[in-house]
Amino acid sequence: MNRVIKFRAFDGEKMIYQSQTIMTDNIDQLWYFFKNICKDAIFMQFTGLIDINGKEIYEGDIIKYFNRVAQIKYSDMDACFYMLTEYDKQSFSLCHTINDSKKDLEIIGNIFENPELIK
Repeated sequence: MNRVIKFRAFDGEKMIYQSQTIMTDNIDQLWYFFKNICKDAIFMQFTGLIDINGKEIYEGDIIKYFNRVAQIKYSDMDACFYMLTEYDKQSFSLCHTINDSKKDLEIIGNIFENPELIK
């Protein structure tokens, strides 16, 4: 089974998106992407989810989920993506919380280009 792995990077000024999908059995494409981005860039992985407008959701994105605003983060300890809501300081696993509610996710920005969206 192949899993789609995509990344983007923030180089301090702009978001740089990987130009193609990488499957787990083609690591050369992934290496090429990382090698050609500046060394101080911040890399973010695709969650595998799409928002209501058809946009891919990456870690670092700020999303609107029902009446909440949340940041997408990744947990190394749990090896999963989660939403951290600033309103009530709760976190929700994307795997479990959003399974049936993907249609309610909307990207409204990201933490690097729109930090003011998170209070």
